[in-house]
Amino acid sequence: MKQLISLLPAVMLACLNGFAQQPTTAYKFRVIVEPQMTIAGHKFAPDTVIGSVALNDVGEVAFTAIDDAFVEVFTSKRIVAESGDAKDGKYIVLIPLDAVVAINNAGQVAYHGWYTDTREPGTLGNISGLGIFVENHLAFTQAPDSIKAPFTLSDDGQVIRKPEAKPSLAAADPAPPDIRKAPRLLDQIHINPPKGFPTNPGQKQHKNQQSQPNTAPALQDPFPVLRTNRRGQILVSVNFEGGFLLLLGTPVTH
Repeated sequence: MKQLISLLPAVMLACLNGFAQQPTTAYKFRVIVEPQMTIAGHKFAPDTVIGSVALNDVGEVAFTAIDDAFVEVFTSKRIVAESGDAKDGKYIVLIPLDAVVAINNAGQVAYHGWYTDTREPGTLGNISGLGIFVENHLAFTQAPDSIKAPFTLSDDGQVIRKPEAKPSLAAADPAPPDIRKAPRLLDQIHINPPKGFPTNPGQKQHKNQQSQPNTAPALQDPFPVLRTNRRGQILVSVNFEGGFLLLLGTPVTH
């Protein structure tokens, strides 16, 4: 694990600065969550998979994760939502691992979730609808095919929905990508990973993830999600066989 953390600054510098000779920025990385850490009484297992992540301008994070049967929404300090929660008269049935999440500078969190109107149907998997929740409030209902619809959360707690990009006619029904030929970040960076570093960390998939509807397949890039904020911080999510990491990098001033 220490080898992995020591590698990340070099990886991030190469990723952010490209391969041209450009001024580089040094980062100090802090572990937000890793195996065996506990947030609000929840202890993360090694087979945890980190899904969507978000970062606000004061360095607080929100993320989805699965290590039991269901996905939960976390910050670095608390559990925001999980299956079975009552929210604004609705009952959360399922939060997809790749559900959109957002966090504002006040620390409020918004997320997608499937819900029922009563607790009893929820136990039978009878879903009433899809919504965007802000903490314990149902802000919007969504069409079932809008699970990937992007949104942000203003500092006063208002959900700002963004228009989805519409594919062009030429891009209709594209051929599925050959994941065997998909380039990985490590293949594009001119570094020598230390001994023991997982050669394909993005292939990890939780044992219960396949049963979750509307979730993304196993990630193909070891660093699929990078988030930045106005302070220049970067949030790095890494899933690999035998572990995972969520790291916050802060620029080092000289």
